[in-house]
Amino acid sequence: MAAMAARCGRQAFALPAEFRYDGPHARDTTSTMYQLNWRGPWLAAVLLLSLGGDAPALARQLAEPAPACRATQTMALTVNSDAIATASNDINDNTLVALRANGTAYWTVLLSTANILLQLDADRGNTIVTFQKGLTLRFQALGPQQYQILIDGPILDDGTQYTLTGKVIAVFERCPVLPAPAAQ
Repeated sequence: MAAMAARCGRQAFALPAEFRYDGPHARDTTSTMYQLNWRGPWLAAVLLLSLGGDAPALARQLAEPAPACRATQTMALTVNSDAIATASNDINDNTLVALRANGTAYWTVLLSTANILLQLDADRGNTIVTFQKGLTLRFQALGPQQYQILIDGPILDDGTQYTLTGKVIAVFERCPVLPAPAAQ
């Protein structure tokens, strides 16, 4: 076949443009279909039909959850502090929230549909940032598909008092529950 291609040139196996894969993965240089398009449209068409589309990309999409539901989210609170929220995607929407000052966690809590309000009982922090007593984290449902984590209360950062009111730390989508592993 290589001899035939050399004799006829590259154009011998080119398909008309309407047969060439030009979907969303065609321009992504890491996509299998992008690489196949450059190796010859005929090969891309054969593999597209035999694999049922961009099989590696589809497999990755099924194996990896959508980032909006399970990805860790970070939100700046003050100049030197932030909050990190991580959703577990379980039936109770357990969400781990850590309040940090310059990368060090000083208050870590678990909010969920069963534990929707937590209040800091004493000042916590360091010489630069103090999460002050009364600081409150709230879990709030946004309908059947989403929920958010909010913060209210005082934070002292480098001598400046910040009073947060209803600041959204993170918004999570409720993802479909992942299937249980098959029994062997």
